Amino acid sequence: MMTEELKQQPITSPVHPALLNPDVLNEVFRHLSPIRDHKMLARTGLLPLVISDALPYNDPQVPVKRKSLMNAAQACKAFSEPASSALWEAIVDGFWPLLCPFPTFRMDYASSGITQNDPAGDPTGAPRESINEEIETFLQGISPAHWLIWERCARRVRFLAVRDGSDNLTLVSSFLHILMAKRQTAASHPFPGLQTLLFDETGGDSTRVQLLRLLSLAPSLSAICIHSTRTSLMSIHDLSDDLELLSQSYLPGTLQILHASCEMCHPQGRIDDLRNVRLFRRLQTFRADNLAPLAFDLLLPQLADLAELQNLYLSLLSPICYYDTSPHDDEDRHESIVATPKLGMKPSSQYGFRALKQLHVSGEPRKISQILTCVESSTLGDIALFVTLLSSADILPMLTDLASRSAIFMSLRKLRVHYDIKWDWSSSQAIRAGETSLLHTPLFDTLGPLLQLRALEDLWLQSDGRVFAITDMDITAIGEAWPYIRKLTVISHPSHEAPAKVVPLLSASRPSFSSLVHLAMRCQSLEELLINSPPRDMSEDDVDALEEFAAAGRSNITPQSRLRRLTPAAFYDPHWLELSLSDVDRLAMVLHHLFPSLDDLVDVPEFRFYKENLLRIEEGAEGKLEHSDIFKLFARIAALG
Repeated sequence: MMTEELKQQPITSPVHPALLNPDVLNEVFRHLSPIRDHKMLARTGLLPLVISDALPYNDPQVPVKRKSLMNAAQACKAFSEPASSALWEAIVDGFWPLLCPFPTFRMDYASSGITQNDPAGDPTGAPRESINEEIETFLQGISPAHWLIWERCARRVRFLAVRDGSDNLTLVSSFLHILMAKRQTAASHPFPGLQTLLFDETGGDSTRVQLLRLLSLAPSLSAICIHSTRTSLMSIHDLSDDLELLSQSYLPGTLQILHASCEMCHPQGRIDDLRNVRLFRRLQTFRADNLAPLAFDLLLPQLADLAELQNLYLSLLSPICYYDTSPHDDEDRHESIVATPKLGMKPSSQYGFRALKQLHVSGEPRKISQILTCVESSTLGDIALFVTLLSSADILPMLTDLASRSAIFMSLRKLRVHYDIKWDWSSSQAIRAGETSLLHTPLFDTLGPLLQLRALEDLWLQSDGRVFAITDMDITAIGEAWPYIRKLTVISHPSHEAPAKVVPLLSASRPSFSSLVHLAMRCQSLEELLINSPPRDMSEDDVDALEEFAAAGRSNITPQSRLRRLTPAAFYDPHWLELSLSDVDRLAMVLHHLFPSLDDLVDVPEFRFYKENLLRIEEGAEGKLEHSDIFKLFARIAALG
């Protein structure tokens, strides 16, 4: 921010010689001005890729003193010489920084003034007329030199957020007047490089509507995130009106990414907010959060009709979340979920999604099945399903539908299935009473259909609420079904209803350590094997058998050189520290021979994270950790390497 004290500072400030390098300056401002939520935005594709993680302030590899960095930052923030494009590439917390180059801009504009919900005046009682007078005074004080500085800043903007929370109506009006003035005097758009626009639903406010219309004319704009903060379900102006407004610009021919999110939603709310998605024929990526079931049914045919859609991310509100758990509503709740209507659905044969490459869906299984049976893309390579269930058996029909599409999903290489069981009242009471058998589920009782997807290379299976019971036969089946697997993650957690978290994990069937070794040898492409269910203890006979296997294969078995991580998921669960290995030295030599590329345990991120937490919450934990057999095993392997 630009304070009065900062305004009075000299235009030039002493800087470190390294800061004369533009590349160093670029990193400096990524370092000093980290972008809030930039990791989340980068995952959605809405943030320019040039924004990267900042180096820590005390990183010894940074050859510039922090004071010098601050001097450089202050010099640039005073706008005497906006030296770094990184400072302007992403304006995330409102657009008020874009007004700072003007000397007549007052910082109180950014903290007071009228808001969208206070149309009569600002919180201090000033009427709209006085606000307009202030804006007029502000604009009249802008000289040609100030305009030149502003244009230099505006040309660098790639990401711009227009949010209700940070931009009140005074700021919006000021910004709108600036854009209108520049549109009248310049042939090009004020933001020629703007690629991504994030804005809150306009709600029909005339000032915000005009601002949105002007920003949508940016020639490079290709990604939009529209956020609904509507507090009334009876709002006359909705998301579809804003989408229709956007469709009147260049966007239908250039927009590639559209992200629509709702802060509050209800199953009985408006279901046609996204009816104008069909207008954007060139969409390649679409994301919608908090979709009501009926809204999903109406949206699906529109999305299927987008011929260039490649990436689809949908988050559906689950009917399970609309009911309280009590002994009286279990039957009504299940009937309501089963009876969810399919309003507006067309026959599946009329659907396409023929260009789809990535599909991520969260919701209840019947809705997910609807979209799985619609997709006819032979290029679909990545599917992620996040499912809310009343029973683990409810997921079986959905996975059967997925497996039935294996002939079409020929490019499917990456699959994530993560389900969360919401226990009914009677089951919760039984679990609290100690019925731990309810917390176990055989791995392939529900996940069996996935064995038909034989081309998988990256598989993540996760269960919250039930612990996977995994046998050696299951491990063998994995090796037979997915011979090209590169990364396998199997994680399960007991319900929070369980009286003791350790009981479900240790009482369920667990694989032997030897079976994991044989799986890694069978699947020669396997790089990471992450299973949080601790294996059974290894006896002397088990070590002998592995040693014989390694010795017999020295002449005819090629070492598996791709495997880097065999047990790092140990640190999802501390019970791996209880694993007993009868002869650590011999086992280490066998593993080192079979898997010469195994990572040193101290280099595994999960281990470092687990160790830091353990040392913080448990006295003497370091000794416990270092004396565990699993730690000794990997320390010995590292020494052999």
